[in-house]
Amino acid sequence: QAEDGADHDDAAGRKRKAEEVADDKPKTPRGLPTPTSRVPSLGASTPDEIAMRDKVHKLLTDALSSGEDPNRQRMRSVAEEVEASLYDECKGVNAEYKKKAQTLKFNLASNDELREQVIEGSIPPNALVTMSSADLARKDLKKRRVTAQEESLKEIVNNEEVQKLKNAAAGLSMRKTDQGL
Repeated sequence: QAEDGADHDDAAGRKRKAEEVADDKPKTPRGLPTPTSRVPSLGASTPDEIAMRDKVHKLLTDALSSGEDPNRQRMRSVAEEVEASLYDECKGVNAEYKKKAQTLKFNLASNDELREQVIEGSIPPNALVTMSSADLARKDLKKRRVTAQEESLKEIVNNEEVQKLKNAAAGLSMRKTDQGL
């Protein structure tokens, strides 16, 4: 019977030790262990910030992996660099960070040329995160935007010229001077 008591004390001791080790881990406000981040902290102080940065890292990794390149580890590395640059550019996790992350995810997933340039390094992460939506767009979309802008400009110029002709025909373009009409 003394042996059974010793086994029980050993088990209780191991349980207490495991609880002590678990108590040493940082906790979230709900008492859950803090998520461990794949992304360097770079000042990320709250568990929510760390979780958001991890989520953005995963989204960017998935977007970069949309192509044919089977090298998932390289995609993770590039996504980590892009996320760190984004975090630095936005000075933390905020609305701008989240919006830009979503924009980057969409454009990297849908724009093969952009994705390849980022992966091969011809567009560095710090330049990528400062690009506008227009800069991130596919070539065909850029071309359509330029065409639409040119047509709009022609229409404006034509409308101004038509208005000048109408005014001249109505006699509104004459100016009154000290010498008369």
